[in-house]
Amino acid sequence: MEDGRPTIITNTEGQRTTPSVVAYIKNGDKLVDQIAKRQCVVNLENTFFSNKRFIRRKMSKVNKNSKHVSYKVIRDDNDNVKLDCPLIRKQFAVEEIYAQVLRKLVDGASKFLNYKVTKVVVIVPAYFNDSQRIAIKDAS
Repeated sequence: MEDGRPTIITNTEGQRTTPSVVAYIKNGDKLVDQIAKRQCVVNLENTFFSNKRFIRRKMSKVNKNSKHVSYKVIRDDNDNVKLDCPLIRKQFAVEEIYAQVLRKLVDGASKFLNYKVTKVVVIVPAYFNDSQRIAIKDAS
């Protein structure tokens, strides 16, 4: 709050918006937000972006959309969407990727405010169904 009005705090890169992008690099480290977005050019298979369309959806419903991303989208035994990261030999639920982005935002906010942030408000797109809203809540 500044002068009694809510303000948007900047992220650790000094920006007011944060891309929902997560990348894994050769040494197994995880990059999140703008730095991860830059990795997309040279690290296509291990950089996850535009995954909002897959959250809490069945693979049979998003098979066509999965062809529009550079990473591998696969199905698990229950037809749920998983994101394959060949570099670290791991498959992620889309909610796990969102959780990593949210963790980075909370950590940045805690650092900016000089105290541990324990509660957040997360806004989801209006077109999300109840299952997708719950998935974002679970990721939080």
